[in-house]
Amino acid sequence: MSYNLHPLFVHFPIALLFLYSFIKIIPLKKWWPQGEIISLVIPSKKNLTHPILSGFLALVGLVAIVVTGLLGGVMVYGPTADPAAGIVLRLLGLNY
Repeated sequence: MSYNLHPLFVHFPIALLFLYSFIKIIPLKKWWPQGEIISLVIPSKKNLTHPILSGFLALVGLVAIVVTGLLGGVMVYGPTADPAAGIVLRLLGLNY
C-alpha cells in the first residue's frame, strides 16, 4: 500500500501557519474576553514575544502563504486564472 505524504508535509503545515496568522492578527480576546477555549487557543502574554513584532511576523507569513498559492496557481493554470496574478507577477518582476 502506497501513502501520499505530500499533504502531510506540505498542506498541513501551511494550514497551521494560516491558522496561527489568523489568530495573531484577529483580536479574539477583545471579542471573547473570557472562556476556556480562547485561553487554550491563545497563549498567555508571558509566553509571547513583543505583540507588535509577532503580529507583523504573522502578517508576513500570511502574505507569503497567499503569494506562494498564487504562484502555484499560475504554474498550473496560467496567469489568467487569478485576477491578482498579473499584479503580483509584475511586482516580483516575472515575465508571463
